[in-house]
Amino acid sequence: MNTDYLLNLKLWIIYIWTQIHKYFLKIYNYFSGSKTQLLYLGGLLLILIFLAVLVISLAARKRRKKEAKPVTMDASAGEPVILTIEDNATPEIKETSPAAILPEEPILQEVEPESLPENMMLQEFEIATETAVPAAVSVPPASVPDFVNILKSDMEAELITLITQHFPSRINFKEMHTIDDEIRTKCSDLIDKLSPLEKNNYPFKKEYYRAKSIFYFGTRDIAGLNNNIENAMRLFPQEDEFLVQHASCLMYNHQIEEAERHLLRAKELNPANLDVYFLLGEINFSKNSFYDSLNMFKKVILFDSRNSLAYAYKGYILAMKGYISDGEADLKRSISLDYKNYLPYFFLGNIYKELNFSAKAIDMYKKAFKFGCPLIELPENYASCQYQLKKYDVVISQLSPLAESGLITNRGAELLADAYEQVGENQKAILLIRKILETAPEKKTWLRLGELYFQAKDMEKALEAFKNAVDGTNETELYLKIGRIYLFNLKNYSEAEKYFLMVIQKDKSNFEALSSMVNTSYYGKNHEEAIKYFEELVRLPSYRIVPEVLFKAGISYYKSKKFEEAIRYLSKAEALGYVDEELFNALAYSSFKQGKVNKAIDEYKKCIVINAFNPATYNNLGVIYAQQEDYQNAIRQFKHALNVDKENKDALFNLYKAFKILSKSESDKYLTQLKEII
Repeated sequence: MNTDYLLNLKLWIIYIWTQIHKYFLKIYNYFSGSKTQLLYLGGLLLILIFLAVLVISLAARKRRKKEAKPVTMDASAGEPVILTIEDNATPEIKETSPAAILPEEPILQEVEPESLPENMMLQEFEIATETAVPAAVSVPPASVPDFVNILKSDMEAELITLITQHFPSRINFKEMHTIDDEIRTKCSDLIDKLSPLEKNNYPFKKEYYRAKSIFYFGTRDIAGLNNNIENAMRLFPQEDEFLVQHASCLMYNHQIEEAERHLLRAKELNPANLDVYFLLGEINFSKNSFYDSLNMFKKVILFDSRNSLAYAYKGYILAMKGYISDGEADLKRSISLDYKNYLPYFFLGNIYKELNFSAKAIDMYKKAFKFGCPLIELPENYASCQYQLKKYDVVISQLSPLAESGLITNRGAELLADAYEQVGENQKAILLIRKILETAPEKKTWLRLGELYFQAKDMEKALEAFKNAVDGTNETELYLKIGRIYLFNLKNYSEAEKYFLMVIQKDKSNFEALSSMVNTSYYGKNHEEAIKYFEELVRLPSYRIVPEVLFKAGISYYKSKKFEEAIRYLSKAEALGYVDEELFNALAYSSFKQGKVNKAIDEYKKCIVINAFNPATYNNLGVIYAQQEDYQNAIRQFKHALNVDKENKDALFNLYKAFKILSKSESDKYLTQLKEII
């Protein structure tokens, strides 16, 4: 039999087998998969195979009869003589049956095309009804024998296998690195040899586009790959394979909705295409539709129990839903199926990271690194685990190269900024946060920048950042923060009051705002206002005692000459451990005014312990002793005041008065000194 025909027949057998398998899966997809139905479908498949073999056998038999050549024997030479038509001869047509033309017992012999001279060709005769015209010469398309000859080559047969192995209908862009230089070279050779087929409608023409796709895929030429698949789609609009490939390219370019539309169309054409379900699972995963994603991956595993990636996604989704042990088991199953697949290691690392098992997570991330994980999240997640372990130098060494090359994500930049902040390099942290704001000016990022400026004591820029961070959800917190910067750092009491009042307008019972208004009024020496806000504060159900607020309220009462209230709140502040010279001075004076002399003396002595160089304290203590007619102690305190300040007029005058009461001549000396100063 003709060897070209045999090879072509083998290809057609493969083609028919592929179609039978395809439609078997289609049928199976519509059934639930019970054992009875499986047996039924298995029997149906065997019947289909038998029918296909029978049809092929009949076709082969018919072809053999068609190729039989009518010959006669030359008695002298003993060789077959091939019947042919002379160039200018017209055959004589007789009214007879076709059987009369052929010998009664024709001797048939197969003749190889290569054995014929170039100017000889087999012809068939037809019975003309009107005019006798030589029959048209039947010439097969030139591309078909070329293609057959190509497929006969061992190398091309190897490449067809290569295509099947390395280019399924689903393009996994995460595995670009698996296409090495040898595969790319072989694909390039195949493209050159198959290029004559590009303009012919041959059943196996799609292998040409597959080879080109491998070449583009391996060389990371995404634009060329996408263009090649679009050309294939135009020629094979009903091929779900190319729709799936195009969807993969669209997903790589983040055109998710368009990719999903292609996949749904491919699913209509071939409901048994597992790659459709896998990619739909990935799309739902990226959209956080984890329930739909899980169902897709379960379908893939049902028909392909050795799909490592499907197990990886399924396990990760289960773990995220709280089924940690089930998810971990599926991820380990994925590793057992393909230990060089980086994805399950990456997912396990993420799970351990969320569980705060930082050491385990780091181990998994290292394995993902080892097997070539290209995901930008990997170094960032690895650095995040190191940050939890307070290894800030590792975080910086891991992420700073990404930041310098511009490949770092905003999340990674924030993590790197945190690490810089921890090691005291606030300016580097500020630069990173400002860079994030160029592309993503979010309120929380402005807030982060404001905190960094605050730590760097750049209050003007901190205020600017905090004001940009204000939105409807954090107004109260930020107005308080801005008000405190104006109050304590910039001493701008009017601006501070404005922001605190904005908080009080929204919430009249806000403890922080009311206590801040007490402080603002105190520093602004508006003591009546301070008392007003303090009294509102005390009436709050959420009121809690704050020693500093008690102190400032007590001072405000003291300045307003409300000595009883001053004593009450200043004494409470003192009892809570608040220590301040002004507190003891105000409490001593208020106690003296209320006739509590002994308490006043005790408080002034506390002042002297805190600050022994305040002449006013000594002078006031001396006055109390003098009013108690304890002139010796009074004179001693007045002299202490003069030791601190030789020109203290109050102390000089009080010494003059004390010695005069005692009728001592020293009074004149102090009077003279007083006159000299005045």
